[in-house]
Amino acid sequence: MTFPTSATRDSSWIATSALSRIGAASVDNPASPEDVALALDRLDVVVQNLQGRGVLYLADVDDTPSALAHEIANALALSLQPDFGNNAQPGSGALPSQDVTDANIRRITADLVSYGVQRVAYF
Repeated sequence: MTFPTSATRDSSWIATSALSRIGAASVDNPASPEDVALALDRLDVVVQNLQGRGVLYLADVDDTPSALAHEIANALALSLQPDFGNNAQPGSGALPSQDVTDANIRRITADLVSYGVQRVAYF
């Protein structure tokens, strides 16, 4: 049996994945339209935050490389936790802390084309 794979994920996948990581959605309990709308709205804020801090420059969230989508979903899940009643310290549960997520994103994007400011050194 083969499983379909895709090199990219879209914003809907990231939002749904983040909701499932915090327990707000599962196979038996699909996410409500309101929860998905909240997650999609917060996704924009999370991506803008990552870009503003120089961690990630992403041209199109709906065409996110799969490895990055996984890490962005972790960052989104961390952001959504308080909205769903989870006030645990970030990184104390199954989700990695924001620092770990940032480091993973930097590692993944180290060899990719960047759309942000390029830092160079001249000899």
